[in-house]
Amino acid sequence: PWYFIIKPKNTSTDELKADNKVKQERYDYLVELNAHRDEYIKETEKYEKDTKKIVDKYPADVKPENFAQYLLNIEMYEASLEQPNEFIFYTIAFGDNAISAVGSDEVTTGYSAITNESVVGYTCFYPGVKDVLAYLADYKDPMTYRGFTCSFDDETGQLKGELIIDQYAIQGGDKEELPKVKINPDLDEWELRGNPDAESIFGNSALSFDAEDADEAEGEGEEEPAEEEPAEED
Repeated sequence: PWYFIIKPKNTSTDELKADNKVKQERYDYLVELNAHRDEYIKETEKYEKDTKKIVDKYPADVKPENFAQYLLNIEMYEASLEQPNEFIFYTIAFGDNAISAVGSDEVTTGYSAITNESVVGYTCFYPGVKDVLAYLADYKDPMTYRGFTCSFDDETGQLKGELIIDQYAIQGGDKEELPKVKINPDLDEWELRGNPDAESIFGNSALSFDAEDADEAEGEGEEEPAEEEPAEED
């Protein structure tokens, strides 16, 4: 058998009206956007530039080898000052990086924020503390020392303690990765770690000599034996 269903005409009309209303609202919204198109483009470009300025202030990552090189640079900086402050790091506890996405549920930026907390032990004389804290504060990459301990050693006259250093980075987008740093005491730029071929901050190094120099040095100060006169023949 065949069945016929007659749909009320007013129902179809109401659906069309509702659909037209949605489309009209969308159309009006697009017209409004187009009217301010140039303004929105300028604002977007400004926000992108402002974002880039902020992102460029941060390194692309926080790595143990870069942190170790940073600490070596502090020791070199301290040793290059006129007073013998002798600031030495004797322990390094490099923490794990905490990574979190930059954005919200509605907005995805493609960037991730990195925070790292590390603890280093140090020994130095009093002037070195002030100089190194100033070095930390003025460093080009964002970092803070949020913890600081210090005790005085009566026997050595030195200060000893720990620094808690927080480092920050932003990765993602078009940021380039950090260049690889090879930490090797014998490859330091300055002759502070037993590299005799590097230039010393106190002048040219005189610690490098070859085997021939060693032989000459060993013979210095020794008198040559006198030649024996030949015996007279009868």
